[in-house]
Amino acid sequence: MTTTYVDSNIWIYFFDSETPEHGVVLDKTRRILQTDELVINIVAVIEVAHYLSKRLDGVELRTRMNAMLDLIGMEVTGFDEALLRESIEILSEYAASSNLGGRDAVILATMKTYGVDRLVTQDKTLKDVATSLGFDVVDPVKD
Repeated sequence: MTTTYVDSNIWIYFFDSETPEHGVVLDKTRRILQTDELVINIVAVIEVAHYLSKRLDGVELRTRMNAMLDLIGMEVTGFDEALLRESIEILSEYAASSNLGGRDAVILATMKTYGVDRLVTQDKTLKDVATSLGFDVVDPVKD
């Protein structure tokens, strides 16, 4: 079975029907959620929650975030010193040459640490670096 990391931008498009990308990613993301094992870092979870907190009332925010976290096959990883050090290693390798950001380095470090096979994102820089690291990359907006 494929282990997949779904980036926060895709979760946001999935949950927020007001985004132009919502209709495009909805079915593709649902298929991934039904077939793949999922890994996500708490940094991305709180990023999605923060975005949605600006658009939803508290009850709906909790409902959607609990639905996300309760998905069968979803592993939510923490952020410890080992992951921090791996994130810094990735930044030291790719930040200057590709403009990779800190949150994206955390995603890639999480993927390396937890044996994730595939990344689902629309972020061009993240897609490029993930591909160079040997990960399978899916962009549900373009693919």
